[in-house]
Amino acid sequence: MLKVASMEVQAYALQFHPAGLARRAADDLRTAASTLPNPANRTLALSRVGVILGQQPQFPPELAHALMTLAAESLKTITDTPHKPALVGEWMVSTAQVLLAEATHHATAARWARSRATTAAFDNLLSQAPDTHTRIKLHALLFNLHQLHGQIESASQSLSAALSLVTDLRSLVDRASALRSIAHLGGKAAQTALQPAIASLTALLDPALGPDKAQALTQLALLFADAGAQAAADRLSQRAESATGLTPVERLEIKSDLIVRIDLGKARALHRAGDYAQAEAVLQRISDYFF
Repeated sequence: MLKVASMEVQAYALQFHPAGLARRAADDLRTAASTLPNPANRTLALSRVGVILGQQPQFPPELAHALMTLAAESLKTITDTPHKPALVGEWMVSTAQVLLAEATHHATAARWARSRATTAAFDNLLSQAPDTHTRIKLHALLFNLHQLHGQIESASQSLSAALSLVTDLRSLVDRASALRSIAHLGGKAAQTALQPAIASLTALLDPALGPDKAQALTQLALLFADAGAQAAADRLSQRAESATGLTPVERLEIKSDLIVRIDLGKARALHRAGDYAQAEAVLQRISDYFF
């Protein structure tokens, strides 16, 4: 998984390259991802890199679609793992993210008919979602898409559907992870609407112990880091790292995940704010961590 995360960092960093160099580097990254020996990691790398490059305007939409096609082909080679439904779900969500980026591009250019045409593809993905986590993420992306198109009632229904599914999850870790997904995929409007659910889950975690508490707090910390709320992210990170009942290995895993993922969140927030130099510096720090 570190190799996959490293490729994500490299993909984010391409936004700082001149156009010609960026395209050559993107092609090299596609080759590297498509030749990973482990098919699960290969599928994840191709899907995640496809999403990241699909959100960068210097690349044509065809590049992201090509990566998603390679990811689908890699997915077909996986036949003997209990994790395949989760990988299918990740590919579906990544495909929806690529479609949302394309719809946003069309909307920006006032090609509204082409932008709205993506709704049918979203509905098709949702009807085939393999599990609750995937449905939650697709509903969050649909919320974002409906917001883009000014369809406020439909957006509200999508967000309500996502939050209803979160309450069906028994694990506190799964709930925290799902809330993070909704915040990340649904955008700023979703983040505001999530505050009551986040407060409720945080209260449930107060008396908990062990790795489940630490992992749930990690997800909530990452939620706030993704949103650029660094003070809240740091506070929850400290609680995650200091949770009682962790083995030394578990504590190290929590710390490593926080280092990489929170810095990625910082980089995304800095880029959205237009602070490209600082965003590039954070990405370089993550790269140094890997290499």
